[in-house]
Amino acid sequence: MKKRKEIIEQSDADMVISVHQNFCPLPSKRGGTVFFDKSSDCGRELAQSIQKNLNAMKECVKANEALAGDYYMLKCTKNPSVIVECGFLSNADDEALLITAEYQKSVAYAIFKGAVTYFA
Repeated sequence: MKKRKEIIEQSDADMVISVHQNFCPLPSKRGGTVFFDKSSDCGRELAQSIQKNLNAMKECVKANEALAGDYYMLKCTKNPSVIVECGFLSNADDEALLITAEYQKSVAYAIFKGAVTYFA
């Protein structure tokens, strides 16, 4: 994690988007969820912008809300930072989507659109 922080600081990034796949003991949990640091208004805005685009995807069966999270990656820099959980590997339907190139491209584009909208 410290190495990631160094890379972020050296790159002079305008924002940090950390992409992950989620897991939950409840296999009914589905869909993408974006996390932000509760003390960062910019992080919240970025998260909400990306979440809106994830929820708009044709594959979205459950709209989620951007959530405050207590994670190192969200607090290690002054830049707006989010964690994008693209779906649940613990849900068979999400996992089936997550392993396809088409869905991966759709998620990447939704994240991109959310980032561009945030800057607009």
